[in-house]
Amino acid sequence: TYNVALRVTTSSGCSDIISRNIIVQPLPVANFTTSTLIGCSGIGISFNNLSINNQPDIIDTYTWEIDRRTGLGYQIDSIQRPTDPGFSNIYIRQFDNNTGAPIFYDIRLRVRTVNGCETVSTGTALQIYPEPVAGYSSLNYFPFDPNCSPVTVNFRADNFTQSQNPTDYTWSVLNSSNTLLNQQSTGTNPNFSYQFSNTTQQVQDYRVNLRTSFLSGCFKDSVRTIRINPVPVGTFTIDTVMINCDDIRYRFTADQPGLVRYNWQLYQNNIKIVDSDQLGSFFEYQFSRNSADNIRVELQTTNFASCTSLLYSDNVTIPFRDNFGINFTVTPISQFYPNTIVNITNTSNPNPGNWTYLWNFGDGITSTQEQPID
Repeated sequence: TYNVALRVTTSSGCSDIISRNIIVQPLPVANFTTSTLIGCSGIGISFNNLSINNQPDIIDTYTWEIDRRTGLGYQIDSIQRPTDPGFSNIYIRQFDNNTGAPIFYDIRLRVRTVNGCETVSTGTALQIYPEPVAGYSSLNYFPFDPNCSPVTVNFRADNFTQSQNPTDYTWSVLNSSNTLLNQQSTGTNPNFSYQFSNTTQQVQDYRVNLRTSFLSGCFKDSVRTIRINPVPVGTFTIDTVMINCDDIRYRFTADQPGLVRYNWQLYQNNIKIVDSDQLGSFFEYQFSRNSADNIRVELQTTNFASCTSLLYSDNVTIPFRDNFGINFTVTPISQFYPNTIVNITNTSNPNPGNWTYLWNFGDGITSTQEQPID
């Protein structure tokens, strides 16, 4: 507060005086810092208002002003009041650049007190680079094809992306669990190939990410999904379910149930006797044991995605029916008591065989030996 006085004196020496109190309101402080001065399109820059505390007067408004260097000068971008809900010293603003060249912005802070006094900070220059582009296409992948594993897919950055002259193309392949399977920089080469291998029996989605980088340090990501279908299993087991002296029955069971199609082929001594895709995941077939025939079984399966398995083959030989040639000799054929010893010799062919024997001598005595005791 200043006291200002005015004294008036006449030529005759008469005088009078009047005084008034003059109040001079203080100027506020206006200062801030930025989180960065350079960024890529879409960046959010934080401005830290350093003028919140230690002001000489009560602040009415903080006004952020931006000059886009278009000839219009500084324009109001945001007005903040200390009484606003959620008021903070941090002001965050996103800057975009959809042109092909860097854009410069100047930003400043205007602080106004409740008494109408203002201070404007010096401007701070910001440089925002254009938004990068990362478009690409898959040249030989079509989502409605079977896409049975393994599938090699060729990728290429699109023409517009190439026209931006990126300094690097980095390709990343991730599985459905977000595990990185492959990451490769192709430099300035816009082409990339990858073989997708689905070793499970479920559909697998893979994400392919292209990151294009530029001299400015800016980069852009683009993601596509590649879906790879599984290949079914064509293996099977062979089990003997019945065997007797004349016949043998086998069961052929696919290792993977629940598929759309099972194409079974059955050969006996290289002659096809079964060719069917209507038998399901298992079937049985009975053979005669008249000869030791070779049986070859082939299976190829198809799943829900129309993917087919490899052709799997297995062989089994029919066990030939045993030729007993059962016979024995008795010496002597006849004799008179008291001579009671008879020599009995097993002459069955083949002899000896891996068989079991049951002798009945007609007097209530039996034996299971190959050669009975005299």
